Amino acid sequence: MKQTQISVWDGNKRRILDFAHRELSDLPFSGEINEIIEQNIREPIKSVDIIITAIQGPKLVGYMCVGRKETVGSIVSTLIMNEPERGSIVSEMVRECYRELVKQSPLEVIEFKSICFGKEDYISRPLISLGFMVQPQVEMIWTKGELPQVSNIDGITISPWREEFENEASQVIATSDLGDLEIVKELPEREPRYRWLLEQKEASGGKVDGSVSFMALRGNRLAGAVLAIDRGEYGEILALGCMPIPKSAEIMAKLVHSSLSGFIKKEVKTIRTTVPMFKGEEIRIFNNLGLVQAFFKPDAILLASDDAWSSLSEKVASSTP
Repeated sequence: MKQTQISVWDGNKRRILDFAHRELSDLPFSGEINEIIEQNIREPIKSVDIIITAIQGPKLVGYMCVGRKETVGSIVSTLIMNEPERGSIVSEMVRECYRELVKQSPLEVIEFKSICFGKEDYISRPLISLGFMVQPQVEMIWTKGELPQVSNIDGITISPWREEFENEASQVIATSDLGDLEIVKELPEREPRYRWLLEQKEASGGKVDGSVSFMALRGNRLAGAVLAIDRGEYGEILALGCMPIPKSAEIMAKLVHSSLSGFIKKEVKTIRTTVPMFKGEEIRIFNNLGLVQAFFKPDAILLASDDAWSSLSEKVASSTP
């Protein structure tokens, strides 16, 4: 491994911003997607107080931006050059983030909120090895193009969101949280998802937008649902689910198609969704309908009550001069 110096940056932020600009210049996406990635990567650099850098000789190869609010530390922007050792660099930089955060006052949580762009998620694995609870996700974005046709499904009716089925919708969404399981032996607890659904409804002004949110009905029973919201600057598909029944993939595809069509009719130019990486079927559906995988979101957290916290603390203490 090349000799890499991990330390707190005390120089001008201009060099960090220039580094980010160079690394972002080769992105293969359209203007809108590039702007979203650049905003997620560059904007935190301007506002945080702590930046951890990785330097090899005279060369800057990566950075992490760290913020803090009360007892919660947040890694909000990360960018490391594509090189064989960058997994190790991620681990060392996270340790340095921890070291700097606990210097100030007691800490209860470290969360990883930065995106990760490129051909692979090079951040989740190092975080897992450090003991973080990680749910790798992928951000998918639609900006333009013609929607492919999706056939109707015999026995299934696609309806705008219906309030009387919201209880069942929370069960459908909770079931989808299990991912690509061939057999669901025991239905998951729906209550947390029902509370979440009501929170999203409240955020939408107390009513789900039936022009972009839809339900799939089999007779008088709910088979699937898609929940979406118009956020003004962009549209977002928040949740997609189908009960484990025949043609569930086709039903989900029809639901997503209906939601995308609704956004297009509203002249929403950018549509986004975040999908856990273990939901391979959903990722394929979104891909087939024109959404591209723009970047990864490791979505990780480490609690002071976890055993891994003590282990991280010991490693940092043993490596501190």
